[in-house]
Amino acid sequence: MPQSTWIGVNRRVIRIAFALLAVIWGTSAGLLLLGKWAIHAHLISGLSADLELKDVVLFLVVGSVASAFAVANYIWQTDLQRGSLLRELTTKFFTDPTLYGAYSDLVYNYEAAAYREVANAIEAEVVLYGGALKQPIFYGSEPWQHGVSGPLEPGKRRFHPFFFQGSPEEARLDTVLSYLDLIAYHIKQGHLSAEEVRGGLGEIFSVVANKPFITEYMLYISGEVDLAGTTPAPPPTGAVPPSVATDVRGLYDNKLYQTLEEQLVPYRRTGAENYQRHAIKEALRKRDVGRNLFIFSN
Repeated sequence: MPQSTWIGVNRRVIRIAFALLAVIWGTSAGLLLLGKWAIHAHLISGLSADLELKDVVLFLVVGSVASAFAVANYIWQTDLQRGSLLRELTTKFFTDPTLYGAYSDLVYNYEAAAYREVANAIEAEVVLYGGALKQPIFYGSEPWQHGVSGPLEPGKRRFHPFFFQGSPEEARLDTVLSYLDLIAYHIKQGHLSAEEVRGGLGEIFSVVANKPFITEYMLYISGEVDLAGTTPAPPPTGAVPPSVATDVRGLYDNKLYQTLEEQLVPYRRTGAENYQRHAIKEALRKRDVGRNLFIFSN
């Protein structure tokens, strides 16, 4: 789970600090008491003076001060490292033309309304001409496949997450998702907190989380939704023929982007426009009524 912060410091670091202090205090007190007992028992020769309470207090104070400085320095260095890591990850995302360009072309500027048109058109076409179609499947004459300067070039086209396998669009989208998955990994490991990432990249996570085609793509990768023709069992009537529903399941690890998925959940909107994973899956199920293009795991 994401590691939260306390007074701007990672909670795991605070636990380490207190644990370190407890060990030092306990060890110091234990050694002092052991020494005092040894003197009383005459196990230590040459020492006639007994240890007093002030000696114990002095040792504990000195040990505490030394420990506090060590822990404070550790926390300070850790905080610097966290800030440096967050700055590096944020700067790279916004300044790397390959990374940010893919995000801009395939996520930010791909509106949900345009995706609905793409999905309906491509799915209707697959139902009619499935046997003659090969992936990836795109169209070029529709308004949603045009930009300001003309037709969108390969790598920037409006895609369907179930029918763009092997395309430059898929490769570019995976570049974005893999980078965000790396950031999610740092959150899960406690290198950064979810709150810290929200401050620098929260808008990016929010946009990605609320794009239905991204969630559908993750449903497909995880195996929760599959193309009907990819399973060994006979597909239902009207399902995509195997020649169209190319079996690409072996190309995916069903745990791919699982860490990213965990971090996207808090960003997904609910309400009239529900972009939670279960809601997107249910909407896809309703859209598939009469088409039978997909198989749902549950």
